[in-house]
Amino acid sequence: MDYLTLWDRWIALSALPEKDRSTLMDKLSKNVTKATQTLAILSAAEIKQQFEKIAYKEWNTYLEIVTPLLMLGALDGYLLSLMAKGENPMTNNTKSEKSSDNLSDSWAALYQKDQCKSYVEQIDPIVSLLLQKIQELRVNQILALYPEIIKLPYEVTERLNQYVGWSVQQGYVLGLIEKTD
Repeated sequence: MDYLTLWDRWIALSALPEKDRSTLMDKLSKNVTKATQTLAILSAAEIKQQFEKIAYKEWNTYLEIVTPLLMLGALDGYLLSLMAKGENPMTNNTKSEKSSDNLSDSWAALYQKDQCKSYVEQIDPIVSLLLQKIQELRVNQILALYPEIIKLPYEVTERLNQYVGWSVQQGYVLGLIEKTD
């Protein structure tokens, strides 16, 4: 696998003009969209629990900002997974593919079983580094949109960042699950 090309393709995909992003989203199955939304909702729920532990009053404002970025992170992971399989998300229409049917349910069953450990272990170490770079990008976007978060204790902000990474990684896992269904 040519990792530099994979990364360059992901960067190009993430920097698409709005019209092309809309075209990309139109090519995705509703099941993929639902699955990435599910990951974002689960991450947001975990983040809310962290805020409840410290009685952070502005949690709802933060979640309004971060939830779309959590979904975007999950979508980033999913798209990177497609590209790692040699698929071009801009030219492949996944709307008609049966492999995405019940993707959320398949993921949930595997996550309940072993937190998708068998799929996480399949992720190439270099691809894991790319996923971490995507996480860093999304965390930086969150910081730009909500800089007040850095005033919280380090251990809280680190946990929040981990949920961003979890969303990205599990998005990638969605692509791996889809491959085998």
